[in-house]
Amino acid sequence: VPQPVHTAGLIRNEFCEDVISLPLFFQPGDYRIRVALLDDRKEEVAEASLRFTVAVPEWAQHVIFHGTFDTLDTVMAAITSQQSGGYIRFGDDIVLAEGKQDQMQHVDQALQQELQDMLASSGPGVLKTLMINAELFNGLELDMVPGNHAVDDGFALRMVEIAAQFWRPLPITDVYSNAALSHAATSFPELAVEFLLFLRASKPVAFVGNSNTSPALLRYLFGPQCQFIRAPPKNAYAALGDILQHLFETLSSAGVPIPEAVDPHTRGSPVTQPPPAAAAQACRPVDDSRQDVSEEGAASSEGGEKGERRRGRDVCGEESACGEEAACGEEAACGEEAA
Repeated sequence: VPQPVHTAGLIRNEFCEDVISLPLFFQPGDYRIRVALLDDRKEEVAEASLRFTVAVPEWAQHVIFHGTFDTLDTVMAAITSQQSGGYIRFGDDIVLAEGKQDQMQHVDQALQQELQDMLASSGPGVLKTLMINAELFNGLELDMVPGNHAVDDGFALRMVEIAAQFWRPLPITDVYSNAALSHAATSFPELAVEFLLFLRASKPVAFVGNSNTSPALLRYLFGPQCQFIRAPPKNAYAALGDILQHLFETLSSAGVPIPEAVDPHTRGSPVTQPPPAAAAQACRPVDDSRQDVSEEGAASSEGGEKGERRRGRDVCGEESACGEEAACGEEAACGEEAA
């Protein structure tokens, strides 16, 4: 038995139907429960036992979890090979996809639909992450403990259960770490430095994230050309229109062509927001070989293959264009489309 099975109480009624309260979650494994019936003097008058097996649910049986090293190596390889796609980071805020409240973001139907669409996105360069650093999925790494990325199996299964409602294609297979850079910074600092230097070399033109982030830190991490586009620490989705306007103005000034689209927050008013099909072009980074951006802020890269190169690195590579979180290296860029 993987963990003790405790009975919380025995309730007797006139029909002698005994109700036992058990833990909400059983670790996968084989179990035997023994139930004793007591009389008024609390002496045993009858007993029965039950054997049963708990298995991993079908929707979680095919999960292959990629840890810190594999996740960061895969991201760097995709950028180096000019693979378009996205690193899509989900934490416990994935409950918003079900229309449930998150502590940092109010429920919003438009956001709910966007999150569902992100979970359904697929392709060779689409790296979807879940908060499942748990023993059940071989997700526990060096120094991970509760409060430091480690979660219990029940929580991890709940994350997969939510994702499975919208994830395409099914079954869920490759799942990447949503805490890769954060964990590398504390437990594998050489890897974190390597990854951050890799991002800096792409000369990102904009960082979209938490307004409490230090501008000096951003300049140090990504260079003076990286413009800071501030998002509210909480309920950032309500400010999406302003965030997108600032973002695309910044990209446009860097020479990145922005196709016209419609912002759902303006109920049909045209804005310069690229649709998913054009995200690779709108999120392309600076091409170092064509212009020096160290003094001028940001520069454009040429079309063609260069237009697809390092998709999303112009927003510091990993930050959300509309999320409230500012932990660089852990969020997707330009919505769900950036790498």
